[in-house]
Amino acid sequence: MGDLKALLLRILPFVLVAVVLIGVGFTIRTQVLALAEARNAAQYEQLAISAAKARLDTLLQYKADESMLQERTARAELLMPAETGEGAVVRDIQATADAANARFLTVRFGELAPGEKYNEIPMQITFEGRYEEMLSLLDGLRNRSRAIRVDELKVGEGGEGLPQIKADIKASAFSLK
Repeated sequence: MGDLKALLLRILPFVLVAVVLIGVGFTIRTQVLALAEARNAAQYEQLAISAAKARLDTLLQYKADESMLQERTARAELLMPAETGEGAVVRDIQATADAANARFLTVRFGELAPGEKYNEIPMQITFEGRYEEMLSLLDGLRNRSRAIRVDELKVGEGGEGLPQIKADIKASAFSLK
């Protein structure tokens, strides 16, 4: 028994060292696995941050484009107002004719043609004046605040003879629904 005790006292430090080494090895393994998991989580978070930055950049671009889009919307509303009244169209054409020093004789409206997003207001404009005045009138119609499309133009001799001309203009104005 004395030998057994002596043997145990000799082996006990080695056993304790072995147990401590196994414990340290297990702790190191656990820490290495935790580190690998933390690195994977960090990579995932980096990807999430990159995606969030890309989304933020897109939103900032939308915000930068907002004023431009509002300006375009305002311009479109001027070109195609919600008002379909013929009086407003006649006033617009009269203002254009006045600016061109031209006179138009008549404006006749056709039947309103409803479209998917806008209404088309067909009209027949009869103009009499000089050729340059007609060009100024057509240019003014193109540059007016309201969208007017000229579909057909027939030019002939005016009532007072040349250089006066008479022009029949088939056109359409537009309004939003």
